[in-house]
Amino acid sequence: MVYKVLRWLIGLTGLFLLLLVIGLTGLYFYVDKHRDRVIKEAAAAAGMEVHYRALDLFWWEEFPRLTFTVDSLILRDTAVLTDAPPLLALDSIRLNFSVDALLSDTLRLQKLTITGGRLHLERDTAGRLNFGSLFTIKDTTESGQSYAPELDWAGVELNVRDLEVLHRDPLKNKLFDFRLDSLKVVGNSAPDGDLLLESTLAAYSAGIAMNTEKGTYLSDSPLNGKLSARVGKDSIFLYPTTLTVSDQAFDFAATIDRNTGTTHLTIANDSVYYEQTRPLLHDQLRAKLANYHVDGPFPVSAELTFLSEEPRNPEIRINFEIVDRGVKILQYPFTRVFTSGQMINRLSGPEGGTAGGKKDLRIQLDSTRGFLDGRILVTTPKAVLASRPGKTNLESSIQLSGPATELGRQLKNRDFLFKRGRFDLDINVNASLDHPDELVAETDGRLQLYDVGVFYRPAGATLPFLLIDLNKRGQDVNFHIDSKPLPTGFAFKLKGRLDNLTPLIIDQPGEALTTEVSLTSTRIDWTDYLAFFGDGGYFEAEEVDTTLITPAQTSMRKTLLGLRKTFRPKIDARFDTVAYFDVFTLTDFSTGLHFSKDTLILKHTTFDWAGSELRFGAKLDLGQERYTHFRLNAHADHLDLNALKPSLDYFGLRMPAELAELPNDLTIQFSHQGRLDDTAGIVPGYNAGQLVFDDGRDRLFSGNMTYAPVANSLHTDLQLRGDPRIVNFLFGSEDFFFGSGHFELTASLENLPANLAELVAELDLQLQIDSSRLEYRPGGIYLPIRSFAVDVRDKQTDFDLRFLTDSTRHEVRLNGSLDDLSAFLLPAEDQVFKVAAQLKAPLLQFSDFTDLISFDPKATPANGSEDNTSLLSSATAGAFQSFRPDLLVEIDTFLVGERRAMTDIFAHLHLHDSLGLVLEDAGFSLGEGRVNLNAHYGIDAQENVPFALDWKLEKIDFRRVMEELNAMKIILPADLAELGGQLNSSGSLRGRINPEDQGLLPSNTQGQISFQLDGVELSDSPFLAAIGKKAKMKKRFQHLRFSPLAGDLQLDSGRVYIPRLEIQNTGVQLFVEGYYDLVSGPDLLISLPLRNIGRGVLSDPPLPTGYAHSGWKVYLVNEAGKDGKPKTKFRLGRRRFYKQRGRLEEFRLEKRQLREERREKRNNN
Repeated sequence: MVYKVLRWLIGLTGLFLLLLVIGLTGLYFYVDKHRDRVIKEAAAAAGMEVHYRALDLFWWEEFPRLTFTVDSLILRDTAVLTDAPPLLALDSIRLNFSVDALLSDTLRLQKLTITGGRLHLERDTAGRLNFGSLFTIKDTTESGQSYAPELDWAGVELNVRDLEVLHRDPLKNKLFDFRLDSLKVVGNSAPDGDLLLESTLAAYSAGIAMNTEKGTYLSDSPLNGKLSARVGKDSIFLYPTTLTVSDQAFDFAATIDRNTGTTHLTIANDSVYYEQTRPLLHDQLRAKLANYHVDGPFPVSAELTFLSEEPRNPEIRINFEIVDRGVKILQYPFTRVFTSGQMINRLSGPEGGTAGGKKDLRIQLDSTRGFLDGRILVTTPKAVLASRPGKTNLESSIQLSGPATELGRQLKNRDFLFKRGRFDLDINVNASLDHPDELVAETDGRLQLYDVGVFYRPAGATLPFLLIDLNKRGQDVNFHIDSKPLPTGFAFKLKGRLDNLTPLIIDQPGEALTTEVSLTSTRIDWTDYLAFFGDGGYFEAEEVDTTLITPAQTSMRKTLLGLRKTFRPKIDARFDTVAYFDVFTLTDFSTGLHFSKDTLILKHTTFDWAGSELRFGAKLDLGQERYTHFRLNAHADHLDLNALKPSLDYFGLRMPAELAELPNDLTIQFSHQGRLDDTAGIVPGYNAGQLVFDDGRDRLFSGNMTYAPVANSLHTDLQLRGDPRIVNFLFGSEDFFFGSGHFELTASLENLPANLAELVAELDLQLQIDSSRLEYRPGGIYLPIRSFAVDVRDKQTDFDLRFLTDSTRHEVRLNGSLDDLSAFLLPAEDQVFKVAAQLKAPLLQFSDFTDLISFDPKATPANGSEDNTSLLSSATAGAFQSFRPDLLVEIDTFLVGERRAMTDIFAHLHLHDSLGLVLEDAGFSLGEGRVNLNAHYGIDAQENVPFALDWKLEKIDFRRVMEELNAMKIILPADLAELGGQLNSSGSLRGRINPEDQGLLPSNTQGQISFQLDGVELSDSPFLAAIGKKAKMKKRFQHLRFSPLAGDLQLDSGRVYIPRLEIQNTGVQLFVEGYYDLVSGPDLLISLPLRNIGRGVLSDPPLPTGYAHSGWKVYLVNEAGKDGKPKTKFRLGRRRFYKQRGRLEEFRLEKRQLREERREKRNNN
């Protein structure tokens, strides 16, 4: 039974193998017949096109081992241009695999051989890669999962020869340009399923870039060696191995985290060469490291970490050690360097680093020792060099020592050089190496020079010092210097401080320092001065016979100027005695000295002179050979100027005749300048001076006078300031007087005048008075002055007078010019001046007038404000008569209360033949309306002042006018109605004004008035209420709206004559005629048509009808009663009105005319 079963199994197996062989044979022949079509269709479906010379599958010889070969394969993306490189171009491909485990869903890969060709993978600017959809992952959920056998990697072998690989991605700035000369990879599966790879590599790298903006790694670098790797699901490990890169052997190891995308790479070499290794780094780092160099090999190791979130900027950490090598750091060369340290392309936050800083670099050196330029020993326990864009910072504690001459050479000073001696320098630095001035300013340290000579090249002189000790802590730079004795026997000690060490260390044009020095010595006299600054002054040069020294060889004057230029010293000096020939001797002399350019300045100088203690200062200009220009300054209190007068005469100062007796209690400051001959003393003809003074007691004035003697003359500039009452006294004021405040006066002239009139006529003068009060005594008024300025130049006088109100702080400015200053300041009958002025104010309020103008209580009568108006009028007239100005007035805005009232106010005022004040082209805007005026006001008449007025009103709003009058607190008649509407008017008045109350004289007044009223509304009028009561229409007259009304009025001898006017409104139609007497009151006839009875109160006023066509009427007569008050009487006819006034014939004639008009209208209809 078992035998039969085995026989059947063997038979079935044989049959299966037979069928399999038959199927494979058929499949082979089918594929061989249709392979070109199938392959091209498959490639086209992936967006690719494929070309090959031959394609074969061998299986029958070594079945179940199959061999697949392709000869001359080209694979190209159909979407790219045909002249672009193909994705893949290979000479040959050979793949061996086995299907012996296919029944268990396993495909055994055995060997893949690729020979010759190029892989070119590139992304275009649109972001598309040149492989079509070849590697696009398709979703298999729609058609179900497709069958895919597992791959067996055990013993798989990959051989690649002569393959160029180029991957370029411009969007991600990536580049991989590589040539595989030979690559053999053997793969095996680990028990846990990971892939184990062993490879042998021989290749050439043209460049690899994770970020092309920073450049490429491994540029033009050959590589060869063996690699071992483990590829797992979560990570990839590159086991430690040795690769030869550019003829240098490096130990490599790497770890790639496939989940986070982090790559960690280590590289090490025990004997690396700096210049051979630097090209292996990317371009930016390579360029930054170009500023550094190491001679010979040294050990180095590097760690590179690539993060997925920042793949373009990997962290690079390099550790190194240098033993007895030459090193260059920036521009500083070092020899015999011993150090170790680390370099990393990252900086911490305190070092100025930022997240993602792509150009950061940090170099740390530990326990460093070397020689700068081979002569200066430099040691440091630790140094940190932090570099980022625009700044390279060094932090370290450094000790330097060596010859003083080498220190001078490093400082590169042009004028001051060190000779002999040695130096020690300890510094603590934390500053930028890119900015030497910052490096010096932020570095602390101590410099000591011993037995050193400081050689000043321009003068050829050497300053010998026993010790120079310079100590810098923060911004404090202190020093102590001990000098050797000079040829004159003068020795000194200096202690002090520097405010800026930079120009002393670094020769920078325009950079300067100031030195504060305390100089101690015993005595200095004029002979010492000549020795130092005169022709014989010199420092002794080394090993030179001093008898052979000429002034051109070594000059002390020139050396001190060099010290000034470099150190700009401020010296506090003390001497027991200072002598000037036999002229004077000063004792207890103390002073402060410093230089300003080539000038030696003495400040804070005190000494005793002829029993008085004076404070003194001086300046000596050392910039000229043989001569010294000088300035002297002196100060004294409670000085009797009469005792000083001989000295003033000695210096050429001559006083005016009015000042023959000089004050004896002055506070003065006296200054004088001149010229010294180095051997003869003061030189005549070069002296000038200044005297500053105040009165010393009442403090009413102070001033200064400067003078400069010239040929036969003395040029003087005078300044005087103090209480403005001094101005009244100086210029003999009669009508105008200044009160409190402050004044300043400046003047200049040639020679001193004999009197004030001559002074005013000849000088150029500027007068300024501030915060004062101007009194015009004839008018008894005061004006508060903010400022008053007068400028007189070349006999042209300009003035600027400004007023400022107290409450609103509004400014009024009056400026202009006058043609004769003498006549203005010193009035005389035979002198006449003219004034052209402008009065301007951007903003004024009605209350400003009361703030600006105050009245003298003694000049103001007891009857009140109306008399103040009279005083103001007379003061104005007096001012125009006194000054005769041609005045332009411009006020931008005039406010009543807090509302805007009048704008664009303009007026031109001037005198006409000294008899009348003329107002021309005056006007202002009121809301949308405009008022224009011209007037003439007589100012010479004692009684009944003549006046003339012409006006034009446009779009004047009645309600606005009433509001503004109320805001100005102008009392209006109590029976005045509430009025609205718009007025246009023009007219003229001629007459006289009573000067006592500024009121019109009706009997002398004539004029004519043209008007047009639009949109008039009238309510709560007592006058209309009386008419309505008489006409039994009281309700209609409460609020009326009028149709347009126009007319012409005549004013003659105080009466305003009103022609018949038809007044049509919403309540009633009426006609008014008659006159209004300014003294006795109205005499008016009011005609009321009876049609008013039935029409009621209308919403809009009807159009006028005319008197003839208004129908039957009743009449009201409005006239003055016996008590002088207006009375209204009712009439059924108007005949009586005309008869009582002697106008009956006029009545009859008009009656016939009206009848003819009505008849004519009926005939036309």
